Amino acid sequence: NNVGLGIKQSVRFSKEVTYEGNEVSIKIDNNNLITEDVAEVQSIQATPATVKLFLGQTRTFAVKATLADGTSQFVTLDAVCESSDPQVAYIRDGLIYAGQKEGKADISITYTDGFGTLHQTSMSIEASIPTNLYAWKAYDWYRNRVSDRLGSSDITYSSKENTITITKKGAQNIALRYMEKKYREPGMKYLVAVATEVSKTKGDSQLWFINGTWVNIVNPTDVRTLKDGRIMVSWSIDENKGYELTGETVFGLTSTNAQGCSVISYVGFTADLKALQQELETAVGITAIHPKTATTPVVYALSGSRVPTNPHQKGIYIKNDKKVMIR
Repeated sequence: NNVGLGIKQSVRFSKEVTYEGNEVSIKIDNNNLITEDVAEVQSIQATPATVKLFLGQTRTFAVKATLADGTSQFVTLDAVCESSDPQVAYIRDGLIYAGQKEGKADISITYTDGFGTLHQTSMSIEASIPTNLYAWKAYDWYRNRVSDRLGSSDITYSSKENTITITKKGAQNIALRYMEKKYREPGMKYLVAVATEVSKTKGDSQLWFINGTWVNIVNPTDVRTLKDGRIMVSWSIDENKGYELTGETVFGLTSTNAQGCSVISYVGFTADLKALQQELETAVGITAIHPKTATTPVVYALSGSRVPTNPHQKGIYIKNDKKVMIR
Protein backbone atom coordinates (compact mmCIF):
# COMPACT_ATOMS: atom_id res chain seq x y z
CA ASN A 1 0.00 0.00 0.00
CA ASN A 2 1.08 3.55 -0.64
CA VAL A 3 0.70 6.31 1.95
CA GLY A 4 0.55 9.98 0.96
CA LEU A 5 1.72 12.67 3.37
CA GLY A 6 1.42 16.39 3.30
CA ILE A 7 3.95 18.94 4.55
CA LYS A 8 4.48 18.68 8.35
CA GLN A 9 2.46 15.45 8.54
CA SER A 10 3.26 12.02 9.84
CA VAL A 11 1.27 8.80 9.91
CA ARG A 12 0.79 5.89 12.23
CA PHE A 13 -0.18 2.48 10.92
CA SER A 14 -0.96 -0.83 12.57
CA LYS A 15 1.08 -3.94 11.84
CA GLU A 16 0.07 -7.57 12.02
CA VAL A 17 3.03 -9.93 11.84
CA THR A 18 2.76 -13.69 11.36
CA TYR A 19 5.64 -16.13 11.25
CA GLU A 20 5.48 -19.35 9.30
CA GLY A 21 8.60 -21.38 8.74
CA ASN A 22 11.37 -19.22 7.31
CA GLU A 23 9.22 -16.31 6.13
CA VAL A 24 7.63 -13.34 7.83
CA SER A 25 4.63 -11.59 6.34
CA ILE A 26 3.50 -8.13 7.45
CA LYS A 27 -0.01 -6.77 6.97
CA ILE A 28 -0.45 -3.00 7.07
CA ASP A 29 -3.93 -1.63 7.77
CA ASN A 30 -4.29 1.90 6.38
CA ASN A 31 -8.07 2.16 6.69
CA ASN A 32 -7.87 4.56 9.62
CA LEU A 33 -4.85 6.77 9.12
CA ILE A 34 -4.10 9.32 11.82
CA THR A 35 -2.33 12.48 10.80
CA GLU A 36 -0.37 14.69 13.17
CA ASP A 37 1.16 18.10 12.75
CA VAL A 38 4.87 18.13 13.55
CA ALA A 39 6.14 21.30 15.18
CA GLU A 40 9.30 22.77 13.72
CA VAL A 41 12.52 22.87 15.71
CA GLN A 42 13.48 26.43 16.52
CA SER A 43 16.82 25.84 18.26
CA ILE A 44 18.93 23.37 20.18
CA GLN A 45 20.87 23.88 23.40
CA ALA A 46 23.62 21.80 25.03
CA THR A 47 23.79 21.47 28.80
CA PRO A 48 26.23 22.15 30.33
CA ALA A 49 27.69 24.64 27.89
CA THR A 50 31.07 24.69 29.65
CA VAL A 51 32.70 21.62 31.18
CA LYS A 52 35.91 21.22 33.18
CA LEU A 53 37.33 17.73 33.54
CA PHE A 54 40.56 16.12 34.64
CA LEU A 55 42.38 13.90 32.15
CA GLY A 56 40.62 10.56 31.71
CA GLN A 57 37.36 11.65 33.35
CA THR A 58 33.89 11.45 31.79
CA ARG A 59 30.55 13.12 32.36
CA THR A 60 27.09 13.20 30.84
CA PHE A 61 25.56 16.02 28.82
CA ALA A 62 22.24 16.68 27.11
CA VAL A 63 21.09 18.32 23.90
CA LYS A 64 17.53 19.68 24.00
CA ALA A 65 15.51 20.89 21.01
CA THR A 66 13.02 23.72 21.51
CA LEU A 67 9.98 23.40 19.22
CA ALA A 68 7.78 26.09 17.66
CA ASP A 69 4.80 25.12 19.84
CA GLY A 70 6.79 25.85 23.01
CA THR A 71 7.52 22.26 23.91
CA SER A 72 10.95 20.66 23.96
CA GLN A 73 12.51 17.26 23.55
CA PHE A 74 15.92 15.69 24.09
CA VAL A 75 17.85 14.85 20.93
CA THR A 76 21.22 14.02 22.51
CA LEU A 77 21.75 10.68 20.79
CA ASP A 78 20.50 12.02 17.44
CA ALA A 79 22.95 14.91 17.38
CA VAL A 80 26.32 14.74 15.62
CA CYS A 81 29.25 15.96 17.75
CA GLU A 82 32.70 16.90 16.51
CA SER A 83 35.69 17.95 18.62
CA SER A 84 38.21 20.59 17.62
CA ASP A 85 40.88 18.49 19.41
CA PRO A 86 39.98 14.84 20.18
CA GLN A 87 43.16 14.44 22.24
CA VAL A 88 41.76 16.97 24.70
CA ALA A 89 38.09 15.91 24.63
CA TYR A 90 35.63 13.96 22.50
CA ILE A 91 32.05 12.65 22.57
CA ARG A 92 31.02 9.01 22.46
CA ASP A 93 27.69 7.33 23.27
CA GLY A 94 26.28 10.42 24.92
CA LEU A 95 29.28 11.00 27.20
CA ILE A 96 32.03 13.63 27.25
CA TYR A 97 35.48 12.10 27.53
CA ALA A 98 38.54 14.07 28.59
CA GLY A 99 41.53 12.72 26.67
CA GLN A 100 45.18 12.45 27.68
CA LYS A 101 46.20 16.00 26.78
CA GLU A 102 45.72 19.21 28.74
CA GLY A 103 43.99 22.07 26.96
CA LYS A 104 40.67 23.31 25.63
CA ALA A 105 38.45 21.88 22.91
CA ASP A 106 35.22 23.08 21.32
CA ILE A 107 32.54 20.51 20.61
CA SER A 108 30.38 21.38 17.58
CA ILE A 109 26.91 19.89 17.86
CA THR A 110 24.60 19.53 14.85
CA TYR A 111 21.05 18.21 14.82
CA THR A 112 19.08 17.60 11.62
CA ASP A 113 15.31 17.81 12.10
CA GLY A 114 12.58 15.97 10.18
CA PHE A 115 12.54 18.65 7.50
CA GLY A 116 16.24 18.36 6.82
CA THR A 117 17.04 21.64 8.56
CA LEU A 118 20.36 21.81 10.41
CA HIS A 119 20.51 23.26 13.92
CA GLN A 120 23.80 23.92 15.66
CA THR A 121 25.20 24.70 19.08
CA SER A 122 28.48 24.05 20.88
CA MET A 123 30.15 23.18 24.17
CA SER A 124 33.52 24.24 25.55
CA ILE A 125 35.61 21.54 27.27
CA GLU A 126 38.71 22.13 29.38
CA ALA A 127 40.87 19.17 30.37
CA SER A 128 43.58 19.51 33.00
CA ILE A 129 45.62 17.75 35.66
CA PRO A 130 44.57 18.37 39.28
CA THR A 131 47.06 20.22 41.43
CA ASN A 132 46.27 18.38 44.68
CA LEU A 133 47.70 15.00 43.69
CA TYR A 134 48.24 12.27 46.24
CA ALA A 135 51.79 11.94 47.53
CA TRP A 136 53.14 10.12 50.57
CA LYS A 137 53.10 12.43 53.56
CA ALA A 138 53.46 10.64 56.87
CA TYR A 139 51.53 13.27 58.82
CA ASP A 140 48.37 12.79 56.70
CA TRP A 141 48.22 9.15 57.83
CA TYR A 142 49.47 9.79 61.36
CA ARG A 143 46.80 12.35 62.30
CA ASN A 144 43.92 9.95 61.58
CA ARG A 145 44.91 7.41 64.21
CA VAL A 146 42.99 4.10 64.21
CA SER A 147 41.82 4.69 67.77
CA ASP A 148 40.23 1.27 68.30
CA ARG A 149 43.67 -0.33 67.84
CA LEU A 150 46.20 2.35 68.76
CA GLY A 151 46.55 4.63 71.74
CA SER A 152 48.07 8.08 71.25
CA SER A 153 51.37 6.84 72.70
CA ASP A 154 51.54 3.88 70.28
CA ILE A 155 52.11 6.00 67.18
CA THR A 156 54.57 8.79 66.34
CA TYR A 157 55.78 10.40 63.14
CA SER A 158 58.93 12.11 61.93
CA SER A 159 58.54 15.12 59.66
CA LYS A 160 62.27 14.99 58.91
CA GLU A 161 62.26 11.38 57.77
CA ASN A 162 58.65 11.38 56.52
CA THR A 163 57.96 8.16 58.43
CA ILE A 164 55.52 6.79 61.00
CA THR A 165 56.57 4.54 63.88
CA ILE A 166 53.99 2.29 65.50
CA THR A 167 54.73 0.15 68.53
CA LYS A 168 51.92 -2.33 69.06
CA LYS A 169 51.98 -6.12 69.33
CA GLY A 170 49.17 -8.23 67.93
CA ALA A 171 47.61 -9.08 64.57
CA GLN A 172 47.00 -6.15 62.21
CA ASN A 173 47.82 -3.60 64.91
CA ILE A 174 50.28 -1.70 62.71
CA ALA A 175 47.17 0.09 61.48
CA LEU A 176 46.83 3.30 59.48
CA ARG A 177 43.91 5.40 58.27
CA TYR A 178 43.82 8.05 55.52
CA MET A 179 40.99 10.59 55.30
CA GLU A 180 42.35 13.28 52.94
CA LYS A 181 40.81 14.30 49.62
CA LYS A 182 43.60 14.08 47.07
CA TYR A 183 43.53 12.95 43.45
CA ARG A 184 44.98 9.62 42.38
CA GLU A 185 46.51 9.43 38.93
CA PRO A 186 44.68 7.31 36.31
CA GLY A 187 45.55 3.63 36.05
CA MET A 188 46.38 2.97 39.70
CA LYS A 189 45.90 -0.78 40.33
CA TYR A 190 47.48 -1.28 43.75
CA LEU A 191 47.58 0.19 47.23
CA VAL A 192 51.10 -0.30 48.61
CA ALA A 193 52.50 -0.03 52.14
CA VAL A 194 56.21 -0.29 52.95
CA ALA A 195 57.35 -0.97 56.52
CA THR A 196 60.14 -2.49 58.58
CA GLU A 197 59.71 -5.74 60.50
CA VAL A 198 56.20 -6.71 59.47
CA SER A 199 54.98 -10.19 58.64
CA LYS A 200 55.30 -11.47 55.05
CA THR A 201 52.41 -13.89 55.61
CA LYS A 202 49.50 -12.55 53.55
CA GLY A 203 46.95 -13.51 56.19
CA ASP A 204 48.68 -11.21 58.68
CA SER A 205 47.85 -8.07 56.66
CA GLN A 206 44.33 -6.81 55.98
CA LEU A 207 42.70 -4.00 54.01
CA TRP A 208 39.35 -2.86 55.46
CA PHE A 209 38.47 0.40 53.66
CA ILE A 210 39.66 1.66 50.29
CA ASN A 211 38.77 5.18 49.14
CA GLY A 212 35.62 5.37 51.22
CA THR A 213 34.38 1.84 50.49
CA TRP A 214 34.21 -0.89 53.12
CA VAL A 215 35.73 -4.02 51.53
CA ASN A 216 35.38 -6.28 54.59
CA ILE A 217 38.69 -8.13 54.99
CA VAL A 218 41.05 -8.26 52.02
CA ASN A 219 44.48 -9.91 52.18
CA PRO A 220 47.37 -8.62 50.08
CA THR A 221 47.88 -9.61 46.46
CA ASP A 222 51.64 -9.38 46.73
CA VAL A 223 54.26 -9.23 49.48
CA ARG A 224 57.95 -8.77 48.71
CA THR A 225 61.19 -7.78 50.47
CA LEU A 226 63.17 -4.74 49.31
CA LYS A 227 66.97 -4.76 49.18
CA ASP A 228 67.21 -2.86 52.46
CA GLY A 229 65.00 -5.39 54.25
CA ARG A 230 61.78 -3.37 54.28
CA ILE A 231 58.60 -5.26 53.44
CA MET A 232 56.43 -4.05 50.56
CA VAL A 233 52.78 -5.13 50.98
CA SER A 234 50.37 -4.59 48.07
CA TRP A 235 46.62 -4.94 47.62
CA SER A 236 44.84 -5.05 44.25
CA ILE A 237 42.20 -2.32 43.95
CA ASP A 238 39.76 -1.30 41.24
CA GLU A 239 41.73 0.48 38.53
CA ASN A 240 40.73 4.12 38.12
CA LYS A 241 40.41 5.29 34.51
CA GLY A 242 40.62 8.99 35.30
CA TYR A 243 41.74 11.18 38.18
CA GLU A 244 39.70 10.18 41.22
CA LEU A 245 39.54 11.56 44.75
CA THR A 246 40.84 9.44 47.56
CA GLY A 247 38.61 8.64 50.50
CA GLU A 248 38.84 6.77 53.78
CA THR A 249 41.45 4.02 53.48
CA VAL A 250 42.27 1.75 56.43
CA PHE A 251 44.61 -1.24 56.63
CA GLY A 252 46.56 -3.20 59.23
CA LEU A 253 49.92 -4.99 59.23
CA THR A 254 51.39 -7.31 61.86
CA SER A 255 54.75 -6.50 63.43
CA THR A 256 57.41 -9.20 63.75
CA ASN A 257 59.51 -7.06 66.10
CA ALA A 258 59.83 -8.34 69.68
CA GLN A 259 58.45 -5.04 71.01
CA GLY A 260 55.92 -4.73 68.18
CA CYS A 261 57.78 -1.76 66.67
CA SER A 262 57.59 -1.10 62.92
CA VAL A 263 58.43 1.95 60.83
CA ILE A 264 56.19 2.82 57.86
CA SER A 265 58.15 4.71 55.21
CA TYR A 266 55.68 4.76 52.33
CA VAL A 267 51.99 4.27 51.55
CA GLY A 268 50.69 5.02 48.09
CA PHE A 269 49.16 3.89 44.82
CA THR A 270 50.83 2.43 41.76
CA ALA A 271 50.09 0.87 38.38
CA ASP A 272 53.33 -1.14 38.32
CA LEU A 273 54.68 -2.95 41.37
CA LYS A 274 58.06 -3.71 39.80
CA ALA A 275 58.62 -0.10 38.77
CA LEU A 276 57.68 1.13 42.26
CA GLN A 277 59.99 -1.42 43.85
CA GLN A 278 62.89 -0.19 41.72
CA GLU A 279 62.07 3.40 42.62
CA LEU A 280 61.94 2.64 46.34
CA GLU A 281 65.18 0.68 46.23
CA THR A 282 66.93 3.45 44.27
CA ALA A 283 65.82 6.18 46.64
CA VAL A 284 68.04 6.83 49.62
CA GLY A 285 65.15 7.15 52.05
CA ILE A 286 61.78 8.69 51.34
CA THR A 287 61.93 12.29 52.49
CA ALA A 288 59.40 15.06 52.59
CA ILE A 289 59.40 17.56 49.75
CA HIS A 290 60.61 21.01 50.78
CA PRO A 291 61.63 24.04 48.74
CA LYS A 292 65.36 24.21 48.12
CA THR A 293 67.50 27.31 47.87
CA ALA A 294 70.06 25.69 45.57
CA THR A 295 70.01 26.67 41.92
CA THR A 296 69.93 23.02 40.78
CA PRO A 297 66.28 21.90 40.33
CA VAL A 298 65.04 19.32 42.84
CA VAL A 299 62.77 16.69 41.28
CA TYR A 300 60.65 14.08 43.07
CA ALA A 301 58.31 11.33 41.92
CA LEU A 302 54.83 11.40 43.42
CA SER A 303 55.90 8.64 45.82
CA GLY A 304 58.21 11.17 47.48
CA SER A 305 61.48 9.70 46.19
CA ARG A 306 64.03 11.96 44.56
CA VAL A 307 64.75 11.31 40.87
CA PRO A 308 67.36 12.62 38.39
CA THR A 309 67.18 16.35 37.71
CA ASN A 310 65.95 15.78 34.15
CA PRO A 311 63.86 12.57 34.16
CA HIS A 312 63.19 11.04 30.75
CA GLN A 313 60.45 8.59 31.74
CA LYS A 314 56.91 9.77 31.02
CA GLY A 315 54.91 10.77 34.08
CA ILE A 316 54.11 13.51 36.57
CA TYR A 317 56.85 14.89 38.82
CA ILE A 318 57.25 17.55 41.50
CA LYS A 319 60.00 19.99 40.46
CA ASN A 320 60.95 22.70 42.96
CA ASP A 321 57.53 22.27 44.60
CA LYS A 322 55.70 22.61 41.26
CA LYS A 323 53.93 19.93 39.22
CA VAL A 324 55.47 19.08 35.84
CA MET A 325 54.42 16.47 33.29
CA ILE A 326 56.93 14.61 31.06
CA ARG A 327 55.29 13.33 27.89
